[in-house]
Amino acid sequence: MACALANGVTRRMLQGKRFIEVFPGAYRVDATPDSFDLRVRAALLVLLDDAALSHSSNLVWLGY
Repeated sequence: MACALANGVTRRMLQGKRFIEVFPGAYRVDATPDSFDLRVRAALLVLLDDAALSHSSNLVWLGY
């Protein structure tokens, strides 16, 4: 959410139809297609710095 606020997107705007909450604190624009990559990146934004993907999820994310 800090990134959104820094770019002029208010909390009120995030509540509108234009934005979809991927995870608590991570949003995407409605026109952005949902994907595995998007969800991983959203999760990494809101989780602790030492968070990591599990074995098989990480392999999928890396393209194996």
